Amino acid sequence: MENDKDLTPELFKFSLISPLIHIVEKEDRQNLVQSITNKELDIPASGKKSLTPKTVSNYLKRYENAGFAGLKRKYRSDKGKSKAIPDAVFQKIKELKEEDPKRTANQIIRLISSTPGMEGVILKERTVSRLLKDNRLTRKDLKPKKIHYSFEKEHINELWESDITDGIVIRGTDRMTYLFAFIDDHSRIIPHAQFYYDEKLPRLEDSLKKAVLKRGIPKVLYVDNGKVFDASHLKRICAELGIRLVHHLPYSPQSKGKIERFFQRVQREFMSEARHADIHSLEELNSFLNTWLEMEYHRVEHHSIGSAPIDRYHDDLKRVQISKIESLEEITEIFLYREKRFVHASSGIVKLNGNLYQVNNFSLLGLEVEVRFDPFDISRIFVYVDEKFSETALPRTLKNPVLLDIPEENKTKEAVIRKSSVDFFARLKQKEQETARKESKTIDFTKLGKEDKNV
Repeated sequence: MENDKDLTPELFKFSLISPLIHIVEKEDRQNLVQSITNKELDIPASGKKSLTPKTVSNYLKRYENAGFAGLKRKYRSDKGKSKAIPDAVFQKIKELKEEDPKRTANQIIRLISSTPGMEGVILKERTVSRLLKDNRLTRKDLKPKKIHYSFEKEHINELWESDITDGIVIRGTDRMTYLFAFIDDHSRIIPHAQFYYDEKLPRLEDSLKKAVLKRGIPKVLYVDNGKVFDASHLKRICAELGIRLVHHLPYSPQSKGKIERFFQRVQREFMSEARHADIHSLEELNSFLNTWLEMEYHRVEHHSIGSAPIDRYHDDLKRVQISKIESLEEITEIFLYREKRFVHASSGIVKLNGNLYQVNNFSLLGLEVEVRFDPFDISRIFVYVDEKFSETALPRTLKNPVLLDIPEENKTKEAVIRKSSVDFFARLKQKEQETARKESKTIDFTKLGKEDKNV
């Protein structure tokens, strides 16, 4: 579904310059550029193995001037594919290589020749090798990269870790929940955590958007190797926000220790009670989670840092300036999904997800456009041409107001209710209300207007 897969060259450029974005000193930046250009590189869609410092500096300048869009270039829609090879055969080559990165081009050719329906396909070793190289499917590309971080970052928002864990079954629904969470490496504060009914990509992106709105933009996002964390759409979002996306080694829980320890604490202190509380909806579960985070987790001393996460966060906030999104409209546009669609030559209709949308710009009739949309609300779509906004298209028929393949349910037994667990969350809510009243009394509202002017 994602057109972001076509952005391999641009994402490669961003991966090169991402370590440079937050370096201010000219000499430090030049040294890092030199170290990048001294290495042998696998450059997508190119036979080159290295870049000059001038080229890397040019990428950085283009990014600083125009953001991720500055790294883009126009190229053929069949880039990375062979015109002589049908798309079904290309997808089979890709599938076989990803299944076992050790397979050679010759092995893949032999396997395809024995695949039902592809017995007559004739492939050359050189053609398959070029396809694998152009699409970053070589053994080297598919091999997990080893990375090492210091035990703790010096400041907030230098590094966030993120992962997903199983939640609880909500009473009366027979539906399993999943918890998405982000943790700040320095303060151990949770920028955002939320339960959803599935583990799919739109949920991760929704959670990331809320985390960024609450706590600003992290420099590095350190994530799992799962499919949802390796999606091209997520890579593009991070690139546009200036976030360096890094994946840890598979089957190495020690490399994601902080988020794992947080999940253990959630299981021990929150979910153990939530399983037996009288919780009837996802909204209620998330409301209690937010209360527990603010009143328990954030305000209790963390043994590894010697202070409460919220205190450490605010202490460091006095010393550093964090990057923030300027407007809700800006971040909403960045997180929109993108697909190519044709405008019907006579009616101006665009089809998406079983719905029909009316395009009113007559100059777009018969043309291919890019439609952008929120997967949770496709009651309207945004039409773009050559990266420029053209119009908002409304539906003539709206059969499906959300993306069809988002929901995913799991069946299991109904939860047991315990009075002690119900009382636990009731006390937490009461504590939250009392704390809010106390903290509001410490604010001199008569001075708010004057203080705001000096901010």
